[in-house]
Amino acid sequence: MSNAIQIFIRETYCQQHTCNVKRRDVQRFFPKVNFNGLTGKITFDQHGDPAATVFHIVNFQQVQKSHVKRLKQVVVGKWDADEQNKKRLSFQEKVLWNSATGTSFTPRSECVDQCAAGTRTSITSPCCWQCVPCLPGSVNPHNGSEICTQCPKETYSNQENTRCIDLPLVNVKYFDSGGAVLFAFAGGGMFITLFTFAVFYKCWNSPIVKASNRELSLVHLIGIFILYGLVVSNLFEPIDTICKIIYLLRYIIYNMSVRFAG
Repeated sequence: MSNAIQIFIRETYCQQHTCNVKRRDVQRFFPKVNFNGLTGKITFDQHGDPAATVFHIVNFQQVQKSHVKRLKQVVVGKWDADEQNKKRLSFQEKVLWNSATGTSFTPRSECVDQCAAGTRTSITSPCCWQCVPCLPGSVNPHNGSEICTQCPKETYSNQENTRCIDLPLVNVKYFDSGGAVLFAFAGGGMFITLFTFAVFYKCWNSPIVKASNRELSLVHLIGIFILYGLVVSNLFEPIDTICKIIYLLRYIIYNMSVRFAG
């Protein structure tokens, strides 16, 4: 460093003036620095690193000596910066990794394990992250992914948040206790309505039927029968055709009942 500063002062004429020396100004003079050291002539590159550098790689290995464990420095390899066209990093011996249990294993060069499926990777630093579970209704089927995908309509995420499954079909069935009660109630209502319709038709020209506005009463009976039929239709497994018919009939019958009742 002192040699580079000396060259900087000499070549920039700072001997006659006061100069503000900065690191980047001195760094460009490193290639001009050379001197004889203990290992020979020392030169530097444009980055300030020695042009010919050899670093020994030392491995601290546990050895047993007189029933006492101690660490021994073993040179297992080297880094030779002067090897331009050859492999700069070379190993002569195997690196032994020490552990508290005394076993040798190779550590992984990462902070935590890769996030499993059903979670997403939340980056906290370039080498570390947190595994955040996917929110209900979203899934991530891949390991190490950073996003969770929302499930489509009529599907939901499974318990592990790894795949989307169809929503369970929940409806009242006619063989259940609740369905049996509804079926008996609707069936009884339809039977009474049909019986009333038969009596009404038989006495069509009687003075009482004529006085009760028989056309409007007939429409009411038909509407009541259809309403009971809608209750029965809810006991069957819903499919697209049944759902479309039920929605249309509900709209027509409800509006017709309100209109004629008013």
